[in-house]
Amino acid sequence: MSRLPRYHDRDLVLAGSLAIAGVLVTLLPLPDWVRTLLLLPVLLLVPGYALAAAIFPPRYITIGERLTLVAVCSIGTWVLGGLLLQSAFGLDRGLWLGLLLATTLVSCVIAQSRRDATPVEVEPPHRDLPRPGAVAIVAGALAVATCVAAIAVASDGAQRQLERSHFTALWITAPDAGPARPGGSAAIGVQNHEHRSLVYRLRVSRAGEMLSERSFRLADGGERQFSAAAPRDGNGALVAALFRDGTIYRRVALKAAAP
Repeated sequence: MSRLPRYHDRDLVLAGSLAIAGVLVTLLPLPDWVRTLLLLPVLLLVPGYALAAAIFPPRYITIGERLTLVAVCSIGTWVLGGLLLQSAFGLDRGLWLGLLLATTLVSCVIAQSRRDATPVEVEPPHRDLPRPGAVAIVAGALAVATCVAAIAVASDGAQRQLERSHFTALWITAPDAGPARPGGSAAIGVQNHEHRSLVYRLRVSRAGEMLSERSFRLADGGERQFSAAAPRDGNGALVAALFRDGTIYRRVALKAAAP
């Protein structure tokens, strides 16, 4: 009884190697867009290919069906695996990478064991390019688009969560922490909770007229306070605008006390 020839193992070795390479890419000091460009194909294809190989040994399904299953299984890995991890531990980068490695490597081991136990006539490898049918192409494209959309939504949610935990505080307080009084000075404060040192630019204005503008650097956890004449009745609100990277990041205003 013959078994599948050993050249069928190369795809599993490649899948496992790509999963390990994907983890290593996240550890390199690369720009975010480069890291995403390298890692996205691994996330979309590798775990799904390994799962499909574990479920269906070679020649059990057509090439078109297998291509469709690659995208579908990848989506299932990230959606179902992500939900389980989130409910049990809370998602972070380490758990995502662990899910990628565990799914791919375990599936490759199962796929290899099934291939070793599958009798088949020894045939030379096919060199022809795959020609999936129109239905398989459309289904595969929809599956990939759904996966990309799901990753984008998840990334957006993660970014919003990150922005909530990393922030800069800006405030204005009237003299004596009460209503603004004529002749008093308002206090303007900035505090950095971004987990890194940043350069800010603070612009103070009243009724569209700029009163002062200054740039300064704040270390993580650092705080700076400035003073400005408190607004009086009829001369407009005191407005403080904080800029970061050339755009307005925070804006607060203090109105004059009612007469």
